[in-house]
Amino acid sequence: MTSTTAILFFTRSAWAETQHKTFATGKSNEAIAKRLIQRTRKIAHSSGLDVFETNDQQQGNTFGERLNYAIQKVFDKGYQQVIAIGNDSPQLTTQDILEAVQQLHNNNLVIGPSQDGGIYLLGIHKDYFQSSLFIALDWQTSNLLNSFKTYIQEINGQLAELATLQDVDTALDLQQLLSKLKGLAIRFYTILWQLVQVSYAPIATRSITITGKFYLANTSLRAPPRPY
Repeated sequence: MTSTTAILFFTRSAWAETQHKTFATGKSNEAIAKRLIQRTRKIAHSSGLDVFETNDQQQGNTFGERLNYAIQKVFDKGYQQVIAIGNDSPQLTTQDILEAVQQLHNNNLVIGPSQDGGIYLLGIHKDYFQSSLFIALDWQTSNLLNSFKTYIQEINGQLAELATLQDVDTALDLQQLLSKLKGLAIRFYTILWQLVQVSYAPIATRSITITGKFYLANTSLRAPPRPY
């Protein structure tokens, strides 16, 4: 262990994700889930922190119980802070994770809010991890962020918030994000958009050239994304 902070990548396999989420139709659904997982895994490891990843055999009956168990397992390895991330926020960057690390120097809890009232990142100090309260939070609802604010008050801690990002749980979420996103790496952006196009064909497209390679872009997109 080289750091007191570790990352928990709380995820399932791409196939398991398709049993709960529909990003597209047919084979494109699993392909998109796989891309989202691969990108998040790369972001996590590029932070330089130790990374622990869950699998399809998560322990617990509810989401809160499963996440609680996974975080506790990381604390049991001797880490003092855990930063938990999921696989459904394509806007997440390594810098977001590093900012969470910095915020944990002066705060007990760090939250990355998502636009739907949930969260895409959770950073928490071991001394402020209260399992009974944690499990009882409003998981997988639009009130989750507010329930964390109540949680930190009950344990008399300090909360820091990162920038709000959009997560993706449905095909509509994904299409809305891809139509406006400018912060993804070009290759990742275009691969996801191609998968959406394959799934929801016919969609009017045009060819564009980026660094000598051809990609497809929806005609409603006015500008290519910037590399992150």
